[in-house]
Amino acid sequence: MSGTLFIIATPIGNLSDLSARAKEVLAQVDAVLAEDTREAAKLLGHVGASKTVIRYDEHTRGQREDAILESLKAGKKLALVADRGTPNISDPGGRLVERVYKEGPGVKVVPIPGPSAMSAALSVCGFPLQQFCGYGFLPLKNKRQAILKQMAEDPRPAVFFESPHRIEKVLSFFIEVCPAREVFIGRELTKTFEHLYRGKPEEVLKALRADTIRGEFVVVLGPKD
Repeated sequence: MSGTLFIIATPIGNLSDLSARAKEVLAQVDAVLAEDTREAAKLLGHVGASKTVIRYDEHTRGQREDAILESLKAGKKLALVADRGTPNISDPGGRLVERVYKEGPGVKVVPIPGPSAMSAALSVCGFPLQQFCGYGFLPLKNKRQAILKQMAEDPRPAVFFESPHRIEKVLSFFIEVCPAREVFIGRELTKTFEHLYRGKPEEVLKALRADTIRGEFVVVLGPKD
């Protein structure tokens, strides 16, 4: 009998956002695949579940995917979690899911939906979102400027993640290239110091500089008029 791979969305900051269904599944699985084993251990401690946690990230997936697939084919129930939020959006889990479909006949892939930093930001940005582009984490070098330019030229809203070390440069780029487009920034979403900013790039940069620039940022570039 083939097993099941559960793709579980986990809180992006507030542990109370973990769904009842996610708690039930975490209590039932044989093991948890996680980018960060410490974050996974914290999550399991929160739900009172003692499980084997297997590190599965960009550096270990090549060594472990074959064994994971064999476990699933043998009937094991495994959960895949990201550091935070919904897995397989800007993290390596997507390749495992693809291999399950291609190499694991009979293995079920089951989504356990829940928190997502990207969807949380989009839900409160206030921009029309019939169409939008999602970029995840931008590359640190090489194609970074080209991608930002592509966003600025595309009339559709764009959403991506950014670090406190680069957020000012991103806003400065938008000030130079598309100063009339509005931008939304969600800082530390669902956490104690959550803060939302919206306005022209210059206005948002000024507001950010008035605060302490730290934490995790989700940026939504509004549509071009």
